[in-house]
Amino acid sequence: MTTLYEKVMEGKRVRYVPVSEREQWDSWPEGHYLVHVKPGSRSSRSLVVPDTAAFEAACSLHEDQLANMIVEASKALDPTDQKFTLAQWNMWKKLKLTYITFPSASDIARKFLHRLREETTK
Repeated sequence: MTTLYEKVMEGKRVRYVPVSEREQWDSWPEGHYLVHVKPGSRSSRSLVVPDTAAFEAACSLHEDQLANMIVEASKALDPTDQKFTLAQWNMWKKLKLTYITFPSASDIARKFLHRLREETTK
């Protein structure tokens, strides 16, 4: 059985205290939840509409995959395979840091799936 932990702040120190599953679930407010557990992480979505739970689960499962696809597609924007002189490469890095900003791939994936959810629940 998996042990659940509750984060407890003691001044500036953080401690994790084991709690029973019952205590953990009882602390959640009323509603429907979608919980996804995988090695190294756990995510939960609250206030899930039961009629769309399967769709929510599919979005949740593919969010990381979508983010990875965005990262791969954005590699075309980074000219690492070009032959630059050191001066040109430094100019590119300076230009990129100063003028070119992109949201993270995870943010893009999350926003896309959020819009998709909104459209399907209309």
